[in-house]
Amino acid sequence: QEFAAEHAGDFLALWPDGSHPLLWTLRHQEYTNIFESQLEKTLSEIGMTRESFQSTMQHLHEVRETLGESAEDLDSFLTSLTAAADYDTFLKVMLNDGLRQQEAGILSAARGEQIQVTVPDRLGPVPADYRSGYPPVQTMPVEYQGYR
Repeated sequence: QEFAAEHAGDFLALWPDGSHPLLWTLRHQEYTNIFESQLEKTLSEIGMTRESFQSTMQHLHEVRETLGESAEDLDSFLTSLTAAADYDTFLKVMLNDGLRQQEAGILSAARGEQIQVTVPDRLGPVPADYRSGYPPVQTMPVEYQGYR
């Protein structure tokens, strides 16, 4: 929760082509490293090695079908345990937290910025209505790295 609260603002910008910024992948790696570190710490505190933990998880997976109704609890536990490694799950959490913070007024929406760009006269045809070339000020949308 702390990680999501701290980095949710990084996930407010949506890219028109549906791709994801490299920063999102880096944040996922950072989160996965934090999760792995915490898992190692917890295993150490209870005197369990990573190998014995993996062996236990494998055993639980193998006996799942013999658990009856408790299998759903095991599924839920395993899903939450492995969710940190799943990029899509991570992305949903971060996007939802970013929207939640935005709606709560904690984060502001990414806003466009108006800039002036001088286009040389010889770039492209000059419309007939402009005897002296392009109008001195013309507003046009600019997209750069997914931002408009």
